[in-house]
Amino acid sequence: MARQKEDRGRFSSKRKMEAVLRLLKGETLEAVSRDLGVTAAKLSEWRDEFLKSAEAELKSREPSAADDENLRLKAKVDELTMENGDTMIARPHAIHSTRKTAEERLLQLGHRLAPRHLLPPATAQPALPLAG
Repeated sequence: MARQKEDRGRFSSKRKMEAVLRLLKGETLEAVSRDLGVTAAKLSEWRDEFLKSAEAELKSREPSAADDENLRLKAKVDELTMENGDTMIARPHAIHSTRKTAEERLLQLGHRLAPRHLLPPATAQPALPLAG
């Protein structure tokens, strides 16, 4: 069933898929090539691309509940960032004052994670006498 000459030319993705399906159903490469006026090499290329994309689609997995929760949490982080971003634009000094306060709190608590530049200089401790 040869198509008319004006039908030959650029092929839409639908027409390429139809050609590939004909090949997969068992029609010979030569017969489809002759019928469509496309080289066998081009038909083989379309077939290979079609099979690669089908394989890739089969490899993809369905979204899980964890994926849904992850998307929900990311949206919440974005929302909170936008809300806090407006505050920080209005009060840019707030970032630094909050950080300093946190460092001072650690220092007040004598926390081992207090920044070293805020710790008082180390004083020499008297040596303990050796037990003899």
